[in-house]
Amino acid sequence: MDLTANKLFFFVLLFLPGFIFIKTYSQVVANKNHDFSKEWYEAVAWGCIFFGVTYMTHWLLPFDFIWILGIVVLPALMPFAIMKLLSYPCIASRIISPVPTSWDYVFSGRKPYWVILHLKDGRSIGGVYGENSFTSSFPNPQDIYIEEVWKLDENNTFVKQIEKSNGLLIKIDEIASIEFFEYSQEDSNEQNT
Repeated sequence: MDLTANKLFFFVLLFLPGFIFIKTYSQVVANKNHDFSKEWYEAVAWGCIFFGVTYMTHWLLPFDFIWILGIVVLPALMPFAIMKLLSYPCIASRIISPVPTSWDYVFSGRKPYWVILHLKDGRSIGGVYGENSFTSSFPNPQDIYIEEVWKLDENNTFVKQIEKSNGLLIKIDEIASIEFFEYSQEDSNEQNT
């Protein structure tokens, strides 16, 4: 290998694990979009960490396997391990949350809720935020799609599902606040009858 090929090989060896880690992490935690033309050094720094761990443990497993594990698999799994570790209260209480907004925190759990959207114009819209609902995440503009729209009475009590509705999409610019209530499929069935 000539000198240029060696430099390219080592750059890829150090860049690729960091790139995989950063891209996977940004899929696990709502994160800013990375411009790698300006932030390649972060990928290389993470790559150096993964390279060091791989190099220190290379005697444990066959040579080819440990390098694939350390350069590709470990960087792809590490963000999941970090998020699991951060979910423990004893750790979470001592660090700043990596979740950038309360919007992302609430909706990242994909938990179903009865929701009441209080709009800036004074109206309220009720519905179900369920498994087929969706919210945008940071850094994109916030919006919410609720899969079921429900009629509310004057006390903001859920009365019945709006027939033939396929849901509602609304931008954050129109929402003053959102109320969340425990949801169960049984509640939905009872109120619909």
